[in-house]
Amino acid sequence: MRRPSYFLVLFLVCLAIHPVMASVGRHHTLYDLAGYRQTQTAITSYYFLTEGFRMDYPVPVSGKPWTKPMEFPLYQGLVAAFSGLTGYPLDPSGRAVSLLFFYLSLPAVYFLLKQFIKNAGHRFAALSLFAASPFYLFWSRTFMIESLALCLSVYYLAGVVKTAAKPSLIIALLASAAGALSGLVKITTFLIFLPPAAALYLRFERNAGRLRDFFLLAAVPLALNAGWIAFADSQKLLNPLTSHATSLGLIQWNFGTWAQRLSPDTWTDFLRHSSRIFWDSPKDIFFIGFALALLLAGRYIRSYGKEILFGLLFFLAPNLVLTNLFSWHKYYVYANGFFLIFAVGLVITAVLENHEAPRWLKILLLPLLLTSMASAYFSYYYPLQKKNHREYNALVKTIRSQSREEDILLGYGFHGNPILPYYSQRRALMLPNHIPLTDPRFDQALLNLKDSRIAVVIIASGKIVSEPGSLDLLQKKLGKPLELVFHDRHADVYRVG
Repeated sequence: MRRPSYFLVLFLVCLAIHPVMASVGRHHTLYDLAGYRQTQTAITSYYFLTEGFRMDYPVPVSGKPWTKPMEFPLYQGLVAAFSGLTGYPLDPSGRAVSLLFFYLSLPAVYFLLKQFIKNAGHRFAALSLFAASPFYLFWSRTFMIESLALCLSVYYLAGVVKTAAKPSLIIALLASAAGALSGLVKITTFLIFLPPAAALYLRFERNAGRLRDFFLLAAVPLALNAGWIAFADSQKLLNPLTSHATSLGLIQWNFGTWAQRLSPDTWTDFLRHSSRIFWDSPKDIFFIGFALALLLAGRYIRSYGKEILFGLLFFLAPNLVLTNLFSWHKYYVYANGFFLIFAVGLVITAVLENHEAPRWLKILLLPLLLTSMASAYFSYYYPLQKKNHREYNALVKTIRSQSREEDILLGYGFHGNPILPYYSQRRALMLPNHIPLTDPRFDQALLNLKDSRIAVVIIASGKIVSEPGSLDLLQKKLGKPLELVFHDRHADVYRVG
């Protein structure tokens, strides 16, 4: 049997390699994957940097008023502060802050592993999976709130366990604060961690009469988040183009339909993109080796069978509940993927601890999985990081040359996409795809801009062909002619005459 120091060294090697690979493409544009969401986050940090922090923070892509609050902008504010204090450019600052919170979550993950795994070396074997996951490596260096929300949720979970095992008012308050901030940063991540928190509290609490303590640990964060959601909804209602995006208005969209839940395609797609937590293709030779070893390991994992099943349940449940949300946003697995890695870590630990498991299986199981992870990273994520996506650069350059900083950009056919407003540093009215040009809400949005100058109109490629009268209708509504100044495969750019 290998000494515990072997697994510590293995973890430290994974951890040392992690920032090196995460730094690849740190100065590249933000539209490698989920460019819409990355620039939506970044645009708020940009205006915090130039105009200061506001609760009704700017997401200036839907016209006046420029706010469209979703999450509480803690991450955006931290990025702006970091960039402002260091002078580091905004895009790599966002990546650096995101990466920092991934690393800060690891001590809490280790604490949780310690509650289940007694051998210190085996804990590091499980922890190395978090440091080596290609999925977490890539998404932890994006300009997104995911790692901060996960970090706060993991500390909330650790605080709940600590409070259950040994009551402490200070720990309980800190856990409540972490849970509240987790929900404020990303409510879905907190809600994903709430059932596991209840399950762990029941497992580790020593006095059934103290169950009320957990309700306080859950109630305080939920109450604070309810207040924020009410405030955010009130701000969205001020704009005719965002009034549909309130918490109540998005219920059906977030949860999806029973047809989606019962569709094999939904689960096939979910498992396919979730599999990138560990591997890229089932044809990968290292994955095949790990899968065969895992089948042989099945008989040796009974000591952690219940915990492994619960981990898998907490991994799968969010896709069953928030089906449409997970179907559209693949990166949402960043939250519940934590439980899948935790479960696989327990599988490996069970094999390492089982005296009947063959020595060769103990030696090969973890290295095969880590090699499969490395192979997946270099086959899928590394090429995305290495390439600097410049396809919108010409559009951005044209927009900036045809407008002043205080001018407005009108976009049609981009469904509110913030990429062009962010990189051109122009406030915008990007008409959502579900609102046609004839909709009274568009008329009201234009009326709200009567004291501003719309200098540039950008129309997505194909819109003029698919909607022949759209250009004439836009000119009529703006009361000015439109002059084509640029065309590429993405869009046509018009100067407002």
